[in-house]
Parts: sequence; structure tokens; C-alpha cells
Amino acid sequence: IAPDKMSALCKACNKGDFICAATLQLNLLPLIDSLFAETNPIPLKAALELAGLCTSKVRLPLTAPSEQTIQKLIYITSINRILKPFILLVFKIYKKIFKKQ
Repeated sequence: IAPDKMSALCKACNKGDFICAATLQLNLLPLIDSLFAETNPIPLKAALELAGLCTSKVRLPLTAPSEQTIQKLIYITSINRILKPFILLVFKIYKKIFKKQ
């Protein structure tokens, strides 16, 4: 959902810049909490559906995400401007794949 932010976090850790990494993780904590508000992958699929990438349907015994989880994901992703950059990244990858064919 936030590959650029997670990549920056990993790079900071690999460089040994743990103050930067801790700051990045604290900024990601609301998103991480919302993605694990229910059994995985329910919130993740809901976030991907918000991005228009798949449906949030899951197979039994999993259930649909609660309205509270969906609202939390909408709020967190909108204030952090996460979904739009993610959609643009996927679109760029999609274009590269189909450009080769």
C-alpha cells in the first residue's frame, strides 16, 4: 500500500540511520494499525479495493471488513496521500509490461 515509504524505512535501517527509520515507522504506524485492525488479509484487500486494484471479497472463513475498518482505511490513506501514489506506481508498471509486448 505504501511501497515508497516502506522502502525508505528499509533503506534507513540498512544504512544504520535508526533515528530516521524510527521516525518513518512512527509515521506509518496508523496505516500499519489499520491494516491489522482485522484478520489479515481483510483490511489489506479493502485498501487495495479502495485503490481500484481488486475486490475486497475473501473466502470463508474470512468475512468482509467492518464499516469501521473501511472508514479508518479511507481516513488514514487520504491524510497520508497513500493510495494515489500507489495507483500511479501500478500504472507505470502496467505500462512497462504491456509496452514490451
